[in-house]
Order: sequence, then structure tokens, then C-alpha cells
Amino acid sequence: SNRDNRIKRRGRSDTVVRILAGASNAMIRAIDEQCQRRYMGSLDSILKREFSGHMEKTLRLMVARAVNPVEADARALEDSMKGLGTKDTLLITRLVRCAWDRNYLAAVRTRYRGIFGRELEQRIRGETSGDYRRFLLALVTR
Repeated sequence: SNRDNRIKRRGRSDTVVRILAGASNAMIRAIDEQCQRRYMGSLDSILKREFSGHMEKTLRLMVARAVNPVEADARALEDSMKGLGTKDTLLITRLVRCAWDRNYLAAVRTRYRGIFGRELEQRIRGETSGDYRRFLLALVTR
């Protein structure tokens, strides 16, 4: 029945959540590799198909940060600036987190350019002004 299918699906969902929430980044990468070998698709694509809403976003973010943290951070920076109005707190938090390690920040900037076709600095200039802009650009270009 429909109810039985929902219960089975809920049980599988709970299992996936428990596994990913308790896994290290290395374990999540290993799970992703197995998914690609066995199912010819990434763990991300499976999560996208099987989940929805906040649960889908959360699980996919966990996987993205484990599998390719540089790309995840580049996309997160863009997400904080796209749409109507910049999400200032998110942008600052994400930039500061990346800026702790100059080499990591350089990798994020390079990946950002590769994904979005422009420099992160250009994007920040277009979204901010004044002292706020100077602060963010100082973080990015230090």
C-alpha cells in the first residue's frame, strides 16, 4: 500500500542520514566512488533524485564539501551574492573561512573563475560598496 511504501522510504532515508551524518569526509568520498562504480552516477545525483527540500540541500552540501570542498566554497560564495540583494553575513562568513589559508583561497578563486567565467573580485565589486567593499577585497586579495 501507499502507507507501507512511505514507511519503507522513510526507513531508507533515516539510514542514509545516519550514515552520512556519522561519516568522515574520507568515508563520504569512498561512498561517492562506490556509487560511481556501481550505479554509474554520483552520490550527489542519487541524493538529488531520492530527497527533496531542506533534507536534499543539506545532504548534498555535506557530500559536496567532502568530495570537492574548493568547488563547494566557490559555489557557496556565488550563492551568497546571487539573486536580489547580497546575503552579507553569509558572504563575510564564507570569505573569512576561505581566507584563513591563502593557498586554499587561491584555489577557490581559481575554481570560481572556472565555474562562473569571471573573477571573484569583479563579482564582489559589483555587489558591494564603500568600506565594506574594501574590507572584502582586502580579504580576497591579501
